[in-house]
Amino acid sequence: MKALLLISLFLLSQPILALKPPVGIIPDVEDWNAWTKNSDISEGYINALVLSESPYLKQHANNPINWTTLPLPENEDKLLFISIGYASCHWCHQMNKHTFMSERVAKILNEHYISVKVDRDEYPVFDYHYLQIQQAVLGEGGWPISIIALPDGSPVWVGSFADANEMINTATRFARIWTVQAGMLLSQAENIKSISTLPPIGSKKNSFRDHFLSTRDKQNAGKEGKVKFPDEGELLYMLSHLSNEHGRTDQSIKKNLISHLDTLAQSPLFDGVNGGFYRYATQPDWSIPHFEKMLYNQAQLLAIYSEAYQKLGNPLYKQVAIRIFEFLQTNMLREDGLYKTSVNADWQGKEGGYYLWDKSELNTIGVNNHISAVGEKWQYHGIDKQPSLLKLQNHRENPDVDSRGITGLNGLVLWALTKAEGIGISNARTAANRLANTLMNERIKSSGDIYRICYQKKECMKAEIDDIAYITLGLSAYSHLDTKLKTLAEKLYDQNLENISTSNRYTLEDHESISPLSAIVMAASLLEKPLTFNLLSIPEEIASASYIGAKFLYMKNYSLSYFAQDQGIILVMDSISDSKIHLLLNEGWHVNSSKPLQDYLIPTKLTGVNAQVDYPEGNSLKMSFSDELLSLYEGVVTININNFSIKKGSDPKLKLQACNDRLCLPPENINLKK
Repeated sequence: MKALLLISLFLLSQPILALKPPVGIIPDVEDWNAWTKNSDISEGYINALVLSESPYLKQHANNPINWTTLPLPENEDKLLFISIGYASCHWCHQMNKHTFMSERVAKILNEHYISVKVDRDEYPVFDYHYLQIQQAVLGEGGWPISIIALPDGSPVWVGSFADANEMINTATRFARIWTVQAGMLLSQAENIKSISTLPPIGSKKNSFRDHFLSTRDKQNAGKEGKVKFPDEGELLYMLSHLSNEHGRTDQSIKKNLISHLDTLAQSPLFDGVNGGFYRYATQPDWSIPHFEKMLYNQAQLLAIYSEAYQKLGNPLYKQVAIRIFEFLQTNMLREDGLYKTSVNADWQGKEGGYYLWDKSELNTIGVNNHISAVGEKWQYHGIDKQPSLLKLQNHRENPDVDSRGITGLNGLVLWALTKAEGIGISNARTAANRLANTLMNERIKSSGDIYRICYQKKECMKAEIDDIAYITLGLSAYSHLDTKLKTLAEKLYDQNLENISTSNRYTLEDHESISPLSAIVMAASLLEKPLTFNLLSIPEEIASASYIGAKFLYMKNYSLSYFAQDQGIILVMDSISDSKIHLLLNEGWHVNSSKPLQDYLIPTKLTGVNAQVDYPEGNSLKMSFSDELLSLYEGVVTININNFSIKKGSDPKLKLQACNDRLCLPPENINLKK
C-alpha cells in the first residue's frame, strides 16, 4: 500500500499533469517516465505502445487500455484479449475510435485481461494463424482480428469489429465464465481448435482446373463472391495455363483470364487519377472500392499485367502496367529506393475521401466518362490520365502512408520491375537497379541475416519466411538483368529449402500475396534449380492456385520420372546435353552413390550414353540395420552431364536401387528419354 501511495504521489507531482496512464493502472515510475518522454501529445491517456516504432501500434498508444505486444506474456491467471490489425486498415481505425478509446471498455479489459495489440505487418505468421481460425469459425476473415484466448493463446471467442457495447458485453461474459467455470472455456478452446485445424478445402472429385472454372463469376468476371479481390494468385494460375500440357491453347482458361483482366482494369478498383489499384471492392460487380492501397497489390498486378501484355499483346495491359509503375514511383517510393507498405483508406474522417469528388467539380473540368458514384460523391477510374483532376487533388492534404519498406514486399516489387522492363516500360530497369542495391546493402547482411523491417532507430526485425521467399524471387528474376547477383539468389534459394515447411498453411496458401511456396517454385524456374521432393509433391486438393501455376511452368523445363514406388522423382532437362539430372528423394529414402563402399551394392549410374558424367560424392552414413558405413545419396542429388550423345541402339537410363531404413526395393532402370 505504501509503494502504491508513493507512486501515486510521484505521478501527481509530474509537470505533465494532463497525461494519464491506462484506466485503473499505476505504472512503474521508470515506465511512466519513458512513456511521457516518448508521447507526442500533452494530454489524455498514454500506454506502453508509445515506445513502439510500429505506426499501427502507435495509433493505439493513446488508448486508456493497458496494451502490451508480442511475445505473448507468460501468465496462468488471466485471459488474453488479442487484437490484430495494420496501419492502413479502415475498420481498425473505426474500432480504435469507437471501442478502444472507451473508458468503459478499458476498465473491463484492464481488470480482467492481458490485452495484446499486434501489427500484422511485423508478425505475418502470427497474424495468419489467427486469421485462419477467424475464417474457420466465422466463415469469413478480415481485420481487425479480435480474439479472447486462454493464457496460452488458444482462442475461446473469435470476432472482428465490435463497438464499445458489444465489446463490454463479450469481455464481461467471458471474464465471468473464466472465474466460475473455467472448464467450459477449456472445452470451447478444444472445439475451436478442432474446427480450425481441418485441412484446407479443395476439390477431391474433380481436377483443379474443373474446380477452378466452376468458381468463376460468369456475370461479373473474377471469382464468385460478395466482395471482389484482384486475386493475383488465380491470375497467375491462368497465365501459366494459357496453353495446356500438350501445348494447345486452353480456350476456357484464356476466356476467363481476359474477362478477369479486362474487368479489373476498367473497374472502380483502379485509381484513374494516380494509377494503381485499391485493395478490394465491397460489391460483387466491383462497383464500390475499399480504398486502401497496398504495396503487395501494386507489385503483383504490375507483374501480371506486364506478363499478360507479353503473352496476349493487348495494349490495354501495357497501359495498365505503366500506370501502376508510375504510381509506385510517384506515391510509394522512399528516398532510399525501397517502397512504402500502404496508403491509408481514410482521409479527413471519410473512407476514400481523398479520391472522391462532387459531380459539379468533375463537370467543370470535363471529366464525364469512366466515373462512378460512391454514396453522394464520384470517383474517376479511367485508364487515361486526367491532369486537371490530378492538379485539383494536389491541393488536398495527402492521406497517411505506412512508410515502412518491408523486405518481402519489396522483393515482389523487384520481381515485377524486371517484368516491366521486359515489356519496355521506361525507367523500370533503373528502378530495379536501385531497389536491388538497397535490398543488398540494407536488408541482406554478410552474416547471412536478413531483416524484415528496420526502423529509424536502426532497430531491425529478423525476416519471416515470406521475406526470404519473396526476396529470393525478386533477386532470381533480377539476376537475368545482372548476372553478378545469381550467386546471391542461389544462396537465398538454398536457405529457403532449409527453412520452409509444407505443413504450415501460411507457406502453402495464397493470401493477399501469393504463397511463399509459389515464390520458391518460381525462383527455382528462374535459377534452373531443383526443388525438393516434398515441395514438388503438394497434392492439388491443398495446393494454392499460384503454386499449381508455378509448378506447371517449372515442369515445362523437365521430363519427369518416378521411382521407388513414387518415393523418388527424376527430373531431366528436355535437352540433357551439357545439362543436369536431379534425383529428388522423399524423407527417409536413399539410393547408393555412384561409388558404393561395398562391392555387392548397386551403384547409381547413367547408362546408354557417351558423355562426361560428374557424379556427386556420397554421404557416409550408418543405417539402423547395419554397423557398416554406407555411401548414399539422399534428399536432392544433381548429376552433371557434359558432351552428351546417345549410344547407337540405346536409350539413356539411370540405374539405381532405393532403400529406406527397413527395406530395399528391387533395382530399377529408369528410361530418361521422353
